[in-house]
Amino acid sequence: MIRIHETLIHSNIPITLGIIEAKVKVHESSSELKEALIKQEEALKASETIKHYEKPAIEGIKLLYRKFGKDPTRYRASSDSLFRRLVKNKGLYYVNNIVDLNNLISLKSYYPVGAYDQSHIAGDIYYALGTTDEIYEGIGRGVLNIENLPVLKDEIGPFGSSTSDSHRTMVTENTTQLMMVFYAIAYEDILNETLEETVRLLKQYAEGEEIKVSVIRSK
Repeated sequence: MIRIHETLIHSNIPITLGIIEAKVKVHESSSELKEALIKQEEALKASETIKHYEKPAIEGIKLLYRKFGKDPTRYRASSDSLFRRLVKNKGLYYVNNIVDLNNLISLKSYYPVGAYDQSHIAGDIYYALGTTDEIYEGIGRGVLNIENLPVLKDEIGPFGSSTSDSHRTMVTENTTQLMMVFYAIAYEDILNETLEETVRLLKQYAEGEEIKVSVIRSK
């Protein structure tokens, strides 16, 4: 179970984390999943909404970051970065079925979604502020300065955030036990339906079994 640290609770910004745990099989994405991503990309490009960056699920992350002095244009929410790739016509990339499924859900909901290999997580997990002496290597970002950045931490140290996840807990083809975290900051209006759709997609594209869904809130 993830606990929200008091430093974030005292921010008075409503924080909700959706959590999915599942037994999965990780492999190259099927043509069907890739096609679903392409269709979502095309639908967004055809929509007037792609011209506007103000998405509630992204704005909530920006609000939380600014509260603790982190520049949300330097530390963008992962969903914000993904959305901007489409705006700049850089196109999508394919990694594996879990990462691609994550991207599909983020493009539909705009929630940042972290995917973690539970076998590399130790002990209790807290969603808390990074401290001065804490860093981690973000996937595709190099060493990330996480001081005053809201991050997930276990007994070993920080391993994930709504900006970038760490190499330590990244999902690979050896991953069998998955944890997904949906960062719903000041906006949980569509969280339940997003979680429900993700469960369906895990069953469809990752042979998801023993799926557990939970939601925690700061207040």
